[in-house]
Amino acid sequence: SMKDALNSPIAQLGNSSTLILSFDELTEDYRTYLMKVVHCNADWRPSGISEREYLKEYNEFQFLDYEFSFNTRTPYVSYRFRMPNVLQSGNYLAIIYPEGEPQNFILSRRFMVVAQQAILSVDQVLPIQSNERATMQQLHLGLNYANVANVQNPSQEIYTVIRQNQRWDQAKLLNQPTMIRENNKIIEYKNIQSNYAFYAGNEFRFFALPGVTFTGQGVKNIKSDANQVMASLYEDKSRNMRAYTIPINQDLNGQFIIENQEVNSGADYIWVQFELSQAKLPGQIYVFGALTDWKLGRDNLMVYDEATSSYKCQLLLKQGWYNYMYYYDQQNENPNYLEGNYFEAQNQYEIFVYARTMGVRGDRLVGYKSVLVNS
Repeated sequence: SMKDALNSPIAQLGNSSTLILSFDELTEDYRTYLMKVVHCNADWRPSGISEREYLKEYNEFQFLDYEFSFNTRTPYVSYRFRMPNVLQSGNYLAIIYPEGEPQNFILSRRFMVVAQQAILSVDQVLPIQSNERATMQQLHLGLNYANVANVQNPSQEIYTVIRQNQRWDQAKLLNQPTMIRENNKIIEYKNIQSNYAFYAGNEFRFFALPGVTFTGQGVKNIKSDANQVMASLYEDKSRNMRAYTIPINQDLNGQFIIENQEVNSGADYIWVQFELSQAKLPGQIYVFGALTDWKLGRDNLMVYDEATSSYKCQLLLKQGWYNYMYYYDQQNENPNYLEGNYFEAQNQYEIFVYARTMGVRGDRLVGYKSVLVNS
């Protein structure tokens, strides 16, 4: 469903088969793909615990189903995999590979399985440094670990991770609690130094492409021929020095939703042209968000066009509703330089609590909470 598309891939222990991984391959030919799952530690490195400890069955899973695209200019095959029910909580990597070639994986996706034992309380607070209060967001955490099994030494055995808007690229590991009250089994992360604060950013930019025969919000025009569809977005500008404005758009906290409102065809792929009107800058500018997997790569790097004094980039995207931002990559510059940072911005924060206790190999995920600030 639409709302599920915005949720993190996280399930309760014993219930991980509710998670579905789907992907398209832009080809007319069906191939047999398989999936394996790997248990990882809090840092997403494989934990080394044996497959027998986290799986009942052999670690090679077949797809739930596949289907061919219908009446689209770009042919594709859609595959869907159901995650297995795993026996251990923690971080997992689902790895998809062609049959008989486990080394040549074509994609990997992270998912999390939690055994909810730690009790979290979360408050938004002002950052300590007064110069950060207009641009940063900070959380205070209280954590009751009384129900987490076998904790002998909480300062060494419990790790807490916070991420903003489902981004692992700037998740923060809190490994210095401000207080541990062992008699009450309470850990607190409060008034902590500013490297635990997050840049607040701005509301994400938005466009809607639910069809190829009409323009959605943010779309200037759509042109199509027998082979492809091209959509140009309205020209964007830097939002750095403007006042914060309350969003009127679908703020998906950087995510996207696949949506097709055409009656007689399936969801198509569209070349989307982004254009940022901006004098040339020394750093590099990327189109950024879940639509680029929160990565900086050749595909989403913008190229400066002297003729129009603007940066341009084209991405091939499936019909739907999209959030995006412009990421500025320049030494010592804030990546949100072109968006601005406003403490009023609405953001999702997720807190993950991991335990690595004596005699247990691999980090278990023993607590999880999602909070929306300023919503």
